[in-house]
Amino acid sequence: RNGAPDRDIRIRLGVYLAESGASSSRAIALLEGLPAIDAEAQNGLGVALTHAGRLGGAARAFRHVLVLDPTNGLALQNLASLSLRQALAVRAEPERQNLLREAEALAERAIAADPLLPDVYTTMGVIYSSTGRPDRAIASWKRAVALDAAQFNALYNLWAKLGETGPEAEAIQYGEQFVATAPPALFSQDIVRVKVWLAQRRAKR
Repeated sequence: RNGAPDRDIRIRLGVYLAESGASSSRAIALLEGLPAIDAEAQNGLGVALTHAGRLGGAARAFRHVLVLDPTNGLALQNLASLSLRQALAVRAEPERQNLLREAEALAERAIAADPLLPDVYTTMGVIYSSTGRPDRAIASWKRAVALDAAQFNALYNLWAKLGETGPEAEAIQYGEQFVATAPPALFSQDIVRVKVWLAQRRAKR
Protein backbone atom coordinates (compact mmCIF):
# COMPACT_ATOMS: atom_id res chain seq x y z
CA ARG A 1 0.00 0.00 0.00
CA ASN A 2 2.91 2.36 0.66
CA GLY A 3 4.84 1.82 -2.55
CA ALA A 4 7.31 -0.90 -1.57
CA PRO A 5 8.41 -2.99 -4.58
CA ASP A 6 6.07 -5.94 -4.96
CA ARG A 7 8.93 -8.36 -5.54
CA ASP A 8 10.77 -7.42 -2.35
CA ILE A 9 7.66 -7.55 -0.20
CA ARG A 10 6.64 -10.92 -1.61
CA ILE A 11 10.02 -12.46 -0.81
CA ARG A 12 10.25 -11.05 2.71
CA LEU A 13 6.66 -11.85 3.58
CA GLY A 14 6.96 -15.33 2.09
CA VAL A 15 10.07 -16.18 4.08
CA TYR A 16 8.50 -14.75 7.25
CA LEU A 17 5.31 -16.78 6.81
CA ALA A 18 7.36 -19.94 6.30
CA GLU A 19 9.98 -19.51 9.01
CA SER A 20 7.55 -18.26 11.66
CA GLY A 21 5.27 -21.21 11.06
CA ALA A 22 2.38 -18.87 10.25
CA SER A 23 1.51 -20.40 6.86
CA SER A 24 3.82 -22.28 4.54
CA SER A 25 1.05 -22.62 1.97
CA ARG A 26 0.57 -18.85 1.79
CA ALA A 27 4.34 -18.43 1.53
CA ILE A 28 4.52 -20.84 -1.40
CA ALA A 29 1.64 -19.08 -3.14
CA LEU A 30 3.40 -15.72 -2.75
CA LEU A 31 6.73 -16.95 -4.07
CA GLU A 32 5.73 -19.37 -6.84
CA GLY A 33 4.68 -16.56 -9.16
CA LEU A 34 8.03 -14.76 -9.07
CA PRO A 35 10.45 -15.18 -12.01
CA ALA A 36 12.45 -18.41 -12.09
CA ILE A 37 15.56 -16.35 -12.87
CA ASP A 38 15.30 -14.51 -9.51
CA ALA A 39 17.79 -16.33 -7.26
CA GLU A 40 16.57 -14.67 -4.05
CA ALA A 41 12.95 -15.57 -4.83
CA GLN A 42 13.92 -19.17 -5.62
CA ASN A 43 15.82 -19.42 -2.32
CA GLY A 44 12.74 -18.11 -0.54
CA LEU A 45 10.53 -20.62 -2.34
CA GLY A 46 12.89 -23.41 -1.31
CA VAL A 47 12.64 -22.28 2.32
CA ALA A 48 8.83 -22.24 2.12
CA LEU A 49 8.74 -25.70 0.52
CA THR A 50 11.09 -27.02 3.21
CA HIS A 51 8.81 -25.80 6.01
CA ALA A 52 5.85 -27.33 4.18
CA GLY A 53 7.62 -30.70 4.19
CA ARG A 54 7.97 -30.73 0.39
CA LEU A 55 11.66 -31.55 0.51
CA GLY A 56 12.02 -32.70 -3.10
CA GLY A 57 10.61 -29.42 -4.38
CA ALA A 58 12.79 -27.48 -1.96
CA ALA A 59 15.93 -29.23 -3.20
CA ARG A 60 14.99 -28.49 -6.82
CA ALA A 61 14.50 -24.80 -5.98
CA PHE A 62 17.88 -24.54 -4.24
CA ARG A 63 19.66 -26.40 -7.05
CA HIS A 64 18.05 -24.08 -9.56
CA VAL A 65 19.58 -21.15 -7.65
CA LEU A 66 22.99 -22.79 -8.10
CA VAL A 67 22.36 -23.03 -11.84
CA LEU A 68 21.79 -19.26 -11.80
CA ASP A 69 24.68 -18.61 -9.41
CA PRO A 70 27.04 -21.53 -8.63
CA THR A 71 28.60 -19.65 -5.69
CA ASN A 72 25.34 -18.70 -3.97
CA GLY A 73 26.14 -19.29 -0.31
CA LEU A 74 22.50 -19.24 0.83
CA ALA A 75 21.48 -21.96 -1.62
CA LEU A 76 24.44 -24.12 -0.57
CA GLN A 77 23.61 -23.51 3.09
CA ASN A 78 19.97 -24.43 2.53
CA LEU A 79 20.90 -27.61 0.66
CA ALA A 80 23.28 -28.56 3.48
CA SER A 81 20.50 -28.04 6.02
CA LEU A 82 18.12 -30.08 3.88
CA SER A 83 20.58 -32.98 3.59
CA LEU A 84 21.17 -32.87 7.35
CA ARG A 85 17.44 -32.93 8.00
CA GLN A 86 17.08 -35.98 5.78
CA ALA A 87 20.06 -37.68 7.44
CA LEU A 88 18.61 -37.25 10.92
CA ALA A 89 15.32 -38.77 9.76
CA VAL A 90 16.93 -41.90 8.27
CA ARG A 91 17.46 -45.04 10.35
CA ALA A 92 19.55 -47.03 7.88
CA GLU A 93 23.12 -46.21 8.89
CA PRO A 94 24.80 -46.35 5.44
CA GLU A 95 22.24 -43.94 3.98
CA ARG A 96 22.49 -41.71 7.03
CA GLN A 97 26.26 -41.48 6.75
CA ASN A 98 26.06 -40.71 3.03
CA LEU A 99 23.61 -37.87 3.69
CA LEU A 100 25.79 -36.53 6.50
CA ARG A 101 28.81 -36.51 4.18
CA GLU A 102 26.75 -34.75 1.53
CA ALA A 103 25.57 -32.18 4.08
CA GLU A 104 29.12 -31.53 5.26
CA ALA A 105 30.43 -31.06 1.72
CA LEU A 106 27.63 -28.60 0.95
CA ALA A 107 28.21 -26.72 4.20
CA GLU A 108 31.93 -26.43 3.45
CA ARG A 109 31.09 -25.02 0.01
CA ALA A 110 28.69 -22.54 1.61
CA ILE A 111 31.37 -21.35 4.05
CA ALA A 112 33.87 -21.00 1.21
CA ALA A 113 31.32 -18.93 -0.74
CA ASP A 114 30.31 -16.76 2.22
CA PRO A 115 32.12 -17.25 5.54
CA LEU A 116 29.78 -14.80 7.31
CA LEU A 117 26.61 -16.92 7.04
CA PRO A 118 25.74 -17.79 10.66
CA ASP A 119 23.17 -20.50 9.86
CA VAL A 120 25.72 -22.68 8.11
CA TYR A 121 27.87 -22.84 11.25
CA THR A 122 24.84 -23.98 13.24
CA THR A 123 24.23 -26.69 10.63
CA MET A 124 27.89 -27.68 10.55
CA GLY A 125 27.90 -27.98 14.32
CA VAL A 126 25.08 -30.52 14.17
CA ILE A 127 26.94 -32.44 11.46
CA TYR A 128 30.09 -32.53 13.60
CA SER A 129 28.11 -33.61 16.65
CA SER A 130 26.34 -36.33 14.69
CA THR A 131 29.65 -37.70 13.44
CA GLY A 132 31.46 -37.86 16.77
CA ARG A 133 33.39 -34.59 16.68
CA PRO A 134 32.07 -32.66 19.70
CA ASP A 135 34.96 -30.19 19.96
CA ARG A 136 34.48 -29.07 16.37
CA ALA A 137 30.73 -28.92 16.93
CA ILE A 138 31.15 -26.59 19.90
CA ALA A 139 33.58 -24.37 17.97
CA SER A 140 31.17 -24.17 15.05
CA TRP A 141 28.19 -23.25 17.24
CA LYS A 142 30.28 -20.60 19.00
CA ARG A 143 31.13 -19.14 15.60
CA ALA A 144 27.42 -19.07 14.70
CA VAL A 145 26.53 -17.20 17.89
CA ALA A 146 29.43 -14.79 17.46
CA LEU A 147 28.11 -13.89 14.01
CA ASP A 148 24.48 -13.69 15.11
CA ALA A 149 23.28 -13.71 18.71
CA ALA A 150 19.86 -14.81 17.44
CA GLN A 151 21.17 -18.26 16.49
CA PHE A 152 18.94 -19.82 19.12
CA ASN A 153 19.46 -23.42 17.98
CA ALA A 154 23.21 -22.94 18.30
CA LEU A 155 22.77 -21.43 21.78
CA TYR A 156 20.65 -24.38 22.86
CA ASN A 157 23.10 -26.87 21.40
CA LEU A 158 26.00 -25.16 23.16
CA TRP A 159 24.16 -25.39 26.46
CA ALA A 160 23.32 -29.05 25.90
CA LYS A 161 26.75 -30.18 24.70
CA LEU A 162 28.75 -28.15 27.23
CA GLY A 163 26.42 -29.42 29.94
CA GLU A 164 27.57 -32.93 29.00
CA THR A 165 31.25 -32.30 28.37
CA GLY A 166 32.02 -29.05 30.23
CA PRO A 167 33.15 -26.58 31.15
CA GLU A 168 29.94 -26.12 33.14
CA ALA A 169 30.50 -22.38 33.50
CA GLU A 170 30.19 -22.01 29.74
CA ALA A 171 27.09 -24.20 29.69
CA ILE A 172 25.54 -21.88 32.27
CA GLN A 173 26.53 -18.81 30.23
CA TYR A 174 24.94 -20.06 27.02
CA GLY A 175 21.95 -21.47 28.87
CA GLU A 176 21.25 -18.11 30.47
CA GLN A 177 21.64 -16.35 27.12
CA PHE A 178 19.23 -18.80 25.51
CA VAL A 179 16.59 -18.34 28.23
CA ALA A 180 16.91 -14.56 28.07
CA THR A 181 16.66 -14.20 24.29
CA ALA A 182 14.95 -17.20 22.67
CA PRO A 183 11.35 -16.48 21.60
CA PRO A 184 8.93 -18.51 23.77
CA ALA A 185 6.54 -18.94 20.83
CA LEU A 186 9.13 -21.15 19.10
CA PHE A 187 11.20 -22.55 21.99
CA SER A 188 8.84 -22.81 25.00
CA GLN A 189 9.66 -26.41 25.93
CA ASP A 190 13.40 -25.89 25.45
CA ILE A 191 13.33 -22.74 27.60
CA VAL A 192 11.62 -24.66 30.42
CA ARG A 193 14.18 -27.45 30.15
CA VAL A 194 17.12 -25.03 30.36
CA LYS A 195 15.52 -23.09 33.23
CA VAL A 196 15.12 -26.27 35.27
CA TRP A 197 18.77 -27.20 34.65
CA LEU A 198 19.97 -23.71 35.60
CA ALA A 199 17.90 -23.77 38.79
CA GLN A 200 19.45 -27.10 39.76
CA ARG A 201 22.94 -25.69 39.23
CA ARG A 202 22.16 -22.62 41.34
CA ALA A 203 20.83 -24.84 44.13
CA LYS A 204 24.19 -26.63 44.30
CA ARG A 205 26.21 -23.44 44.72
